Amino acid sequence: MNTKIDIRYIVVWDTNDGDYETQIFNATDHCKAEWITMQDFQAKVKKFTEMLKDNEDGHNWSNEYTDISLEDMYPQLFEEGDFKPEWEFLYEFVPMGEPGVHSITNIDVSVGSTENIYSN
Repeated sequence: MNTKIDIRYIVVWDTNDGDYETQIFNATDHCKAEWITMQDFQAKVKKFTEMLKDNEDGHNWSNEYTDISLEDMYPQLFEEGDFKPEWEFLYEFVPMGEPGVHSITNIDVSVGSTENIYSN
């Protein structure tokens, strides 16, 4: 039996019709795949949440109904129209291309263990 500690981020966002949706991002698996430390990843998330808090555009995310793009909202994340390499994890971390998403409302961290009870 193998036990590993999983760190997951639970991201909640609001859509134009008032629905809230949730996405779970496994930071443990991401860090392992990208060969980065959990501390480095957590520092990036902290920096990202500070950007969300500092946003003064009314909504802190962009969609097809808004007049401002993500690149205009957060130019520090972009290079030549795409996320800078150190921010590419955002493609999986937050909603991309989801219709009507205009605000990320909550980001929680869940630290728990996952126990493998069978492996072949």
